[in-house]
Order: sequence, then structure tokens, then C-alpha cells
Amino acid sequence: MWDLVKKQSGGMKGGAPGASNWKTRAGSALAKGAATRAAGAVSTLGQAAVNAIGGELGVRFDPAPAYLFIVEMGGLIVAEFTECSGLEMEREVYEYEEGGYNNFVRKLPGRSSYSNIVLRRGVTVSPVLYSWYQAGVYNAYVLKLNFSIILGAPMQGTMFDGFAKIKHWDVEGAFPVRWTGPEMSTSSGETAIEEIEIAHHGLTLSVVEASSPFNPIAMALAGDF
Repeated sequence: MWDLVKKQSGGMKGGAPGASNWKTRAGSALAKGAATRAAGAVSTLGQAAVNAIGGELGVRFDPAPAYLFIVEMGGLIVAEFTECSGLEMEREVYEYEEGGYNNFVRKLPGRSSYSNIVLRRGVTVSPVLYSWYQAGVYNAYVLKLNFSIILGAPMQGTMFDGFAKIKHWDVEGAFPVRWTGPEMSTSSGETAIEEIEIAHHGLTLSVVEASSPFNPIAMALAGDF
């Protein structure tokens, strides 16, 4: 590899500008390539292990459907939401034009930010979403909550047949920034939808047991929310 680098660079001597860095850069590129291949191998082995475990237990792990999710607030599982969006994190990147390196612009990591989460559901008699937004309107004491968004997937096996948790996101310091009421029209046959947009201070992916089923009793209580 080093012979090829020297050939492509025109046989630079030690005194040529930048020649001392060629070997280091080539070695770094090789190391990064090896790390990428190793990460891919680990991912492949991990999926193979999941498939093997499923075969031994007689359980089939299906991909998670987008419709199968629940929201847990205040220890109560809320099953009424029809849409959830905004599970997004982004890291700020600073660009630095370093002298002597004209082949690239150095990028430095900055702070992470989180998108607002939007929850939508059919209008019910419960005023809880509107009341959550109203809290703090007149005295600035906005009600902040921690809540969870749980994604499930169908599981079928000899010991269990139903739905299991596969992802569990914890949202910290959440408070509503916008409430939107339903759009109403006499010419529409669609369900009336209310929407709440939520700002927060962090999103954490928690570890869940692959065989942990949704709790149907807690879901039944969601009608009180």
C-alpha cells in the first residue's frame, strides 16, 4: 500500500512539503476501513444471533410496524394517539478551514439538539391535552413531564403469541408549545383530530426485554386519560 502511495505522489522525498504525512494518512485510512468492516461484521453476527435465539425458543421476530406504538405518561399507558412524529436528534457541526490542508474542510462536533415531538389523536371528551397546554398560561409555571414512547412488534411462538416491546424512548423535561384543535367541515367524513406539539430536553433509548409484552390491562385503563 505504501509503495502505491509513493508512486501516485510522484516519489516524494522526505523534504517535500507534506511528504511526512502521507504514510500517517494512508495508515489512518486503512484503519478506518478496517473499523467499518468490523462494525458491519458485528451487526451481521448480532442479527444472526437474534435469529438463532428465535429459532431455539420457537419465536418469530417480525419487523416493527409503524402503527403499533403506545405513549406512557405519568405511569399510565395512553393508547389513543394515532400519530407520533419528531423522534429526531441532530448534532451541530462547525467547519474550520485549517491552513495547509486544502483537500478538505475540518468538521468539529458541536451541541446536540432535539426536534419537537408531535402527538395526534381523535378528539375525545377528555380535556387533558388542552389542560396541559393551559397550565402556566397565566402564571408561567409550565407543567413539565417525563414520558415514554414505546414501539412494539408482532411475536409468535410456542409460549407467547401477541405483541412485544422492542424500542422504548424516554423523553425528559417535556412541555407543550402548541395545541391544535380539530378542523371541522360538514362535507368531511373524517375523524376530528387534535394535535399537541411538545418541546423537551432529551431523548434516551432504554433497553427493553425482547419478550416483554404490552400490558393489556394498562392499555384498557387508557380510556380514563
